[in-house]
Amino acid sequence: MKYFPTNAEDLSVSATISLDDSLFQFSVEVPSARRYQSGKQIWERLRESRNGGEFLDVCYREGEEIQIGGRPNTIRVSPFFPAMMGLYAILPTDDPVRSVLWRVISFFGGISYYSLGDALATVDFVPENAYQQWREMFRATGFPSDSVGLRLIYMWKEAPEMFEEFRQLTGPMGLDLIRRVDVNEIDAPRSPADVVQPATGAAKAEKHYWVSFEPAAHMGGTGSSVFLSSLSLGTRRSIRAIVSLLFDKRSVMLIEHPEDTIHPGLVRKLVDTLRSYSESSQIIFTTHSPEVLDVLRPEEVLLVSAANGQTSVRGLNGEEVLAAKRFLKDEGSLSEYIHLSDD
Repeated sequence: MKYFPTNAEDLSVSATISLDDSLFQFSVEVPSARRYQSGKQIWERLRESRNGGEFLDVCYREGEEIQIGGRPNTIRVSPFFPAMMGLYAILPTDDPVRSVLWRVISFFGGISYYSLGDALATVDFVPENAYQQWREMFRATGFPSDSVGLRLIYMWKEAPEMFEEFRQLTGPMGLDLIRRVDVNEIDAPRSPADVVQPATGAAKAEKHYWVSFEPAAHMGGTGSSVFLSSLSLGTRRSIRAIVSLLFDKRSVMLIEHPEDTIHPGLVRKLVDTLRSYSESSQIIFTTHSPEVLDVLRPEEVLLVSAANGQTSVRGLNGEEVLAAKRFLKDEGSLSEYIHLSDD
């Protein structure tokens, strides 16, 4: 993938995507407001190569006009509406191009960024009403809010196999973070003012959920149940990564500095766990950490460089991979090889 402004204000991006037996090339150029007013048009192109064949246009867009590959007529859309989404919305359901567009749209829609940071406030008790509202929003949109507690409650209530998978991955046979995790139900006053109803003397209560964690035997607090907010920051970040992996099922997960606040020994376990799911989700880390690099294989490393207003991302080429493997065998670590290569 490349990002390269055509001048100080324009934006241009190109990406190559491999999906099953097809290779897609997508490019888009968006002019700045000043350049747009002077006549510069938005430009988009999607091409597909099937089974190693030549690349053919799926669609080509310049300004308000879109042309489907191999078809004589053009289709007009708003100049600010994405070409693929515009075509997908207006093409009939039996048009073969529509299914091709959906594959690429779904891929881009499945890209998510994760800082793994905590929300400004961690809510340990979740009222039933709040959970139901979250559940309805999730089922309607497919994009739940970033709440570990709500996701774990949903797994426990409606996806028990996923909840058990979370237990296994974080338990003694996995990351060895949590000895036991449970979702608890309690009746609690709706608010301090509702503790007692003046007319009847009865308490107004609403069901609440809270997730309890018993830390692993080698960690502080083992033998007692604690809230999510009471766990260490590194433990919470690791739990958030695993919950996101299982629950979101994204095509691409972009994770920023997974090593932050996490013990180096746990970083290796976490990366190995995420790697085991890499067939269903492409997982990309941003890191400068030797601990993370040293867990990776040479062919898994992507190098990011910026020069002359252009940012490029590339993997190690064949010679570099072989050289890295020889270095690992005879001399040192992958992080040392990358450092020496940069020099």
